[in-house]
Amino acid sequence: MVAIIAPDDRDAILLGTADNDEILGKEGNDYLFGLEGNDCLTGSGGRDLLSGNTGNDSIIGGEGNDLCYGGQNDDLISGNDGNDFLYGDLGNDILNGDRGNDYFFGGEGNDTIQGGDGNDLILGGQGDDSLTGGAGNDFIWGGQSIINDMIDGGEGNDTLSGDRGGGILSGGPGADVYILRASLATDPRNRPLISGYQETDVIGLAGISVNDVAVTRTGRFEARIDQISTGAVIASIYGIDSSLIFNNQVRFLEVDVGLI
Repeated sequence: MVAIIAPDDRDAILLGTADNDEILGKEGNDYLFGLEGNDCLTGSGGRDLLSGNTGNDSIIGGEGNDLCYGGQNDDLISGNDGNDFLYGDLGNDILNGDRGNDYFFGGEGNDTIQGGDGNDLILGGQGDDSLTGGAGNDFIWGGQSIINDMIDGGEGNDTLSGDRGGGILSGGPGADVYILRASLATDPRNRPLISGYQETDVIGLAGISVNDVAVTRTGRFEARIDQISTGAVIASIYGIDSSLIFNNQVRFLEVDVGLI
């Protein structure tokens, strides 16, 4: 492994090699590029840009507001302190925000994203992703999976959506908003499933009128949401108190998500 270390007293641009490199920034605002090989990039202090490029890379932002880019293959990316931007791109990546208000984009592949502390924005992208907000008021958008995104808001007042695909949406503690579109799935197993809807939660409808939905009880703690005009099932709900259905207390709100 080749070790490449920035100087202590100034900003630096550090380029890796075709081998497996260990690239270490210091206190300046550094640019770290892994190039080929399975590289380990660490930003340390400052506002850094870290790019793994090809190979299965490990990227740690360190202190400061960093931009971390995985590139090709399967990468492990950690933001640590600061308000960081983490982008997995290709491959099945693992992204951890840790502390700060972080921004995540999984890109292609089946990614695992952990927001950590702070109010985070998480976009899964393509693939079957596992997205967890953690503490804070998070916005989590599954992206282009048709089947298997797993979305968990964690603590806080979160906004969750599987976009037009399926998957499981769980808000966790707090007053959460579940955003639903008209489902593209013909197989009921591929429609969104809301887990643990509670009285403080709201279901946001994108492109669907509040007057065009109906909630039907399908089991002791189960229900489904139908679009009246088409007869299509928009989503299923598990873990709901049946009294909310009987008393018409499942709350809906029309939302505009045209920019997402």
